[in-house]
Amino acid sequence: MAPSMPPYAPSTSNEMMPDAPPSAPPSAPPAAAEPSAPSPYVPGMAPPLAPQGDLLLPPPAPPGGSQGDPHLTFAHGGKADFRGCDGCYFNFLSGRDLAVNVKTEEAIFKLRGAVVHGTFLTEVHVAAYIRPANVWMNLSYWSSEVGDGNWGWRVVNGSCADKPFVLGPKAVKECGPYKVLSDYASAKVVTEEWDVRILARPVYDQIQGPTHRLDLALKPLVAERDLSAWPHGIIGQSFDGDNLPINGKQDDYSGSLVHTTAMAEGAIEGVATDYQVAHPFETHFKYSRFDSTMASSRPRTMAHFRSYEEMPSLAPISFASSTEHEETERQQ
Repeated sequence: MAPSMPPYAPSTSNEMMPDAPPSAPPSAPPAAAEPSAPSPYVPGMAPPLAPQGDLLLPPPAPPGGSQGDPHLTFAHGGKADFRGCDGCYFNFLSGRDLAVNVKTEEAIFKLRGAVVHGTFLTEVHVAAYIRPANVWMNLSYWSSEVGDGNWGWRVVNGSCADKPFVLGPKAVKECGPYKVLSDYASAKVVTEEWDVRILARPVYDQIQGPTHRLDLALKPLVAERDLSAWPHGIIGQSFDGDNLPINGKQDDYSGSLVHTTAMAEGAIEGVATDYQVAHPFETHFKYSRFDSTMASSRPRTMAHFRSYEEMPSLAPISFASSTEHEETERQQ
């Protein structure tokens, strides 16, 4: 288990969704203090917190991701809702040398005439380890840093080999075999095996809580059976090689007052607290696959057993995702 870290204090379709450019961008990005380099760390430990700054980044949707309060769409179909808890971090994807953690925050908002007491994803944190080079790459996206125009100059905040970086719109950062691409309100992280996308959106009809939220989408770039380890995490475990959907608990939005409670029961191995992590870049939890191999890992226990030959031989064409109901409503 990774040792404890200092407290974290941030500042106060299946394809990449296009970003609208700002209507009237300033002539130059605002001046910003040069972020200090993160402290050293060693493999197997959670990497240090990324330097803070303004951010903005991009993702897609289904089958493996989160949208809305958060509404999950899994890798082979199947859906569930996941409330999380206020200010808590959860692992949504754990693969070999990769961890994608999210933060949930409570919110009150209106939806289809109802008042909803729910949550949103407000932060996404990626910890990736380049094992042959003994190099870490971290990056963070905080919805609290998104401006009124749903964009910002310093959209991606992270570090590569202990060297901090901040990316604005339409920028690219390479860190060994990994690549980060930023747009006005979104970002894409590409590793050798995974495509991770993050998209910022405003919270419509907000009453209390965050003014922006994040959508997250995940997709392996190789066949599930050919990944370096069987993935896990609240969404990652759905890439289990059996090509069968599993549905979990979903909240009822039919009343005029809705309090969400679903924690993806029935669609995840164990319980939600098994996936809770103490820090944004924590890589270890009960079902962590960060240091695993295909030989030392297994698909989730609910997966239907298939031999290697019976599993799909191609990479999935669509994403698993976490998105919001409110977006669906606004598009109708």
